[in-house]
Amino acid sequence: MNDDISDLSNSSMQRCVNGPLAQFVIGRLMKSKKAGEILVTCHGLDPRPARLLAGMNRVELIKHAAHGQEVLVVFAHDNPDEPVIVGVMENILESVVSMEDSPAMVPVDPEQVVIRAEKEVVLACGDSSISLTSEGRVVVKGRNILSRASRSNKIKGPSVEIN
Repeated sequence: MNDDISDLSNSSMQRCVNGPLAQFVIGRLMKSKKAGEILVTCHGLDPRPARLLAGMNRVELIKHAAHGQEVLVVFAHDNPDEPVIVGVMENILESVVSMEDSPAMVPVDPEQVVIRAEKEVVLACGDSSISLTSEGRVVVKGRNILSRASRSNKIKGPSVEIN
């Protein structure tokens, strides 16, 4: 009987070692109507309730769900109905945009900062904004607009209208 248990353990161990390794996929958190539930969608599948690794903060993840935060997911038993969130993907721009209570310092490359969007980028503060559109239009709005240059300040274009 002891040999049977030994054989069973060895065959189970062999299946684990020789079976498919866990594949990590990137999913997106989704809002849930159930209190405390965390939904995740991966590979275009419908949102499914997800389990978390110990030590992950469920309340913080629920806050991230409102913004569709990306997460790293594995599937228990290779079953797409059993997602397990193993981490949160970092996205500096989303983190800065979602901060409402306090200003943030974002580490950036001192040589160049590039923000890209498919349709439009808007930088706004109070009554002022700068909009950049994919059609090449730049709109600067504000109650008072000041343009200064230590050398020349040029306005160029095939047609320049003032007032």
